[in-house]
Amino acid sequence: MSTTPHGLPTGVEGKFAHIGGFTDADAATHSDAALTDLANRMMLTLDPNDPKDGADDEENLFVPAGYTYFGQFVDHDLTFDTISNFNDAGSAARAADQRTPRFDLDNVYGRGPDDQPYMYAEHGQLLLGDSLDNHVPDVARNAFGRAIIGDPRNDENSIVVQLQAAMILFHNHMINRALDGDGTPPLGGSQAFDWARRRVQHHYQRLILDDYLPRIVDPESTSVKPIFDALRAGAKPTLRLFGQGRGAYMPLEFSVAAYRFGHSMIRPGYRLATEAAGGTKKLISIFKGVTGGLRGFQRLARDRGIDWHLFFHKGLVAGEALSGAALAANNADGNARSRTQFAYKIDTMLVDPIGHLPPAVASNPSNLAARNMLRGKLFHLPSGQTVARALNIPIVDDNKLSVRVGDAFDNRLALSKINPEFAGNAPLWFYTLAEAEQQVIEAYAADPKADPKTLGTRLTGVGAAIVVETFVGLMLADPDSVLNVNNGVFTSINGAPSFSMRELLTDIGAF
Repeated sequence: MSTTPHGLPTGVEGKFAHIGGFTDADAATHSDAALTDLANRMMLTLDPNDPKDGADDEENLFVPAGYTYFGQFVDHDLTFDTISNFNDAGSAARAADQRTPRFDLDNVYGRGPDDQPYMYAEHGQLLLGDSLDNHVPDVARNAFGRAIIGDPRNDENSIVVQLQAAMILFHNHMINRALDGDGTPPLGGSQAFDWARRRVQHHYQRLILDDYLPRIVDPESTSVKPIFDALRAGAKPTLRLFGQGRGAYMPLEFSVAAYRFGHSMIRPGYRLATEAAGGTKKLISIFKGVTGGLRGFQRLARDRGIDWHLFFHKGLVAGEALSGAALAANNADGNARSRTQFAYKIDTMLVDPIGHLPPAVASNPSNLAARNMLRGKLFHLPSGQTVARALNIPIVDDNKLSVRVGDAFDNRLALSKINPEFAGNAPLWFYTLAEAEQQVIEAYAADPKADPKTLGTRLTGVGAAIVVETFVGLMLADPDSVLNVNNGVFTSINGAPSFSMRELLTDIGAF
């Protein structure tokens, strides 16, 4: 078995490894002090009005807010590192992915009804818990309120745990189709479960390819356009980074850097349910005190039931930004409590609450941006510029890699001015965020009067390549994936060759 110089297996199922052949020799070198200083500058000023209703300059009109937490759900399906920590550099070499590096929903199914029968009911249906407002179920819980689910991390907050419940409902509906003979003779017992699980996995994989990726990645970016073109043509794309023939593995550049772009999309808080003016307030901070806010790992209060219309927009096509009449209707006066909330822009700024995570969530450091970049150093990640050179795509100029000063879009401090260590040597996570933010910076340069509420960002360049190649590469490496089974031909429950979150929520009666 081959390894990287610091002992990380390459191309081995269930292991972390560098993407694209990078090794320790390619690692970016930064001091902890420089990374911590940069992290502190990436925090937006605390807004005393947060969380707030209504249109917000920080919103990203490509991405309804629910996809932030769908991205977290996907991450929990792919990765789980129980070893590495900031106080033990050697722990990185021992890191092992406790999840299968496949889009197989093991965070939902666990080890299956034979090994974990306490998660299952009759005919292989998954158990659910108490009914909440909006006819949304909580997940099954024990007497202490702990979730009985395939991955306890999906109980981290009030949003992702209800996505877990939605996926369980979708599986249970698919079991009913198996029992009713949907496209086959009626199935029962383990046959019904196996058929339903495979169908759910394939719908989930198409949802990722058709609905999620085009919202977070620009398909026209030169680093990924050939991949999207091949997928649209029903062909197997050629990958430059993931490495065909290496099998299924978890790229460090993905899990430790590029896929953490979602941290910049987090809002200070969310409205979980629609309510009339003067009604019980359901606009909730992500953190509040030790256990308050959206914090999970506890039984959901009945009024926490989500109205998914506030998190997914019924008419917004994947790959498009909300605009025109649809944007005006969403932001109409008096519509604040019922509007679809959007994720924040993918950029180099993060909301203040995740700059000061509660002690029960993280400490030493408690700043999430610092944790991301220090972890990147621990795992010997290359710089963003190194990956761009490997892809032979334009490198973002040092003077364009920047953070805001005073939260102003047009008042910026270049990364190399923060510390000369960063000249031509940007931390990979930061670089992917800065790449995406160029869309906003360039829009302002072209039109200083541009309304920030109408601007959006998606991953491009290096960030797009790492995320798309990892997603597609893992599906190509899995003989049971939707890209390999039936010669890649897929037909959804609605008779279409694609699938979306809107369709899933409609199928379970939540949209």
